[in-house]
Amino acid sequence: KQKRRHSKKSVLSPEHPREFSPPPQRNVPELRPPLPEGARRASALAEPLPSDAGAGPSDPSAYGEAAAAAAVATLRERAAESTACELAAEALLALCFAENRAAAAAAGALEQAVAAMRAHTQAARIQVLGCAILFNVMGGAELDADPRRQRAAEAGALEAAVSAMRTHPVTAVLIEACSVLFNICVGRDAAVRTRRARAAEAGAVEAVCAAMRAHKAEELVQERGCAVLTQMCIGGDDAAGRARIVKRASHAGAEAALSAAVELHDHHALVVLQGGA
Repeated sequence: KQKRRHSKKSVLSPEHPREFSPPPQRNVPELRPPLPEGARRASALAEPLPSDAGAGPSDPSAYGEAAAAAAVATLRERAAESTACELAAEALLALCFAENRAAAAAAGALEQAVAAMRAHTQAARIQVLGCAILFNVMGGAELDADPRRQRAAEAGALEAAVSAMRTHPVTAVLIEACSVLFNICVGRDAAVRTRRARAAEAGAVEAVCAAMRAHKAEELVQERGCAVLTQMCIGGDDAAGRARIVKRASHAGAEAALSAAVELHDHHALVVLQGGA
């Protein structure tokens, strides 16, 4: 069977900037139990929800906001203990759906997710949960998404994601961490330039290239890796910043990683689109 031929032009050329929209909020069944279960966990771990708060089963959005705040509080209070931290992170993730993003961010979900990841660097599941919380809270195309991305960056999410990739080079962690890196490196705000530069300084390019080389057969690792590298190398209008990142990417073997992804997964539309950009 003949393989499709793809353009041999440099995928790292900074001459033609291109933006990719953030992927939609993912459904992660093994990490996101149904809302009632997540709400019950948050309520069991923290103080009972006030009966006069206007939140209840008939108002899932309001109930979710209150439960998300409770889960964030529990994550803050019990962050030192691994099991309690994991339970609180599971509960919070289950409640970080679109309607609750702003409320979860206001309650400190981004900062507490990063704090949990830092406190439990050897716990792969907490790294996955922390990354998934960050992704869900930052997600969305609404106007207030960029401030949430900036807030996550200021909390140390980029460094935490790269550290997770280095400490746990397994598929589940790599997919979630790459999703975080990509989401922080997109945006329409002026601060996105700084976020991309910070991602590069944190070692994101090198970590992503290493992940793609080590997991060539994993389509999601390749897809998310292509998205991060493409966004960092040719996204936005900061030519000087892109040139610096492209230089790092070149030394890290990004072009070979992108080309290999396109060659091995030429049936995967997103890999071809992003890897061959």
